[in-house]
Amino acid sequence: MLGEETKESATAPPSVGEKTILFVGEKRSGKTSLIAKFLGDPVKEDTTETTALDFKFGKRQVDDKSQKVSMFELGGGRSLADMLSVCLTPRSVSSTVVCITVDLTRPGNAVDSVLFWLNVVREQTQQVLQMNMTHQSEVQNMNRRL
Repeated sequence: MLGEETKESATAPPSVGEKTILFVGEKRSGKTSLIAKFLGDPVKEDTTETTALDFKFGKRQVDDKSQKVSMFELGGGRSLADMLSVCLTPRSVSSTVVCITVDLTRPGNAVDSVLFWLNVVREQTQQVLQMNMTHQSEVQNMNRRL
C-alpha cells in the first residue's frame, strides 16, 4: 500500500539518480501546471483540481544523461497537509526537493501560505530525521550484541 514501507526499505538509501520533487501549496496555485511544464506536457487551462496525493514519474534527457524523477503533488491545500508523511519518508528525505507554490492572484495570502508550508515540511522532516537516528541507534546496539 502507498506509504507503507518495511523498516528495511524505509531506511535504505534511494537508488542512484533517483530524485523526488514534492509540490505543495494552496489550492489553485499552479502545482499541476508546473509538473506538466517540467515533463514537457502541454499546460491545460481547464485543469481539474487535484483532490489528494497525485504521483507522476518522469524521465528527461539532459545532455547525455537520463534523469529520472518521481513527482508528488499534494492537492487539497492545507486540509491534506498530513499526507506529506506518505512521500517524505526516511528513505526519500535525502533525495527530495520540496517546491512550495504560491497563488499570486491573492498576494495578501502569500507570506502566510509560505510560512504554513515551510512549517509543515520542517515538522515532517524533523520526524523523519528522528526516525533515522533511532533506527541507526538500534542497528548499532544490535551490532554490539553480535
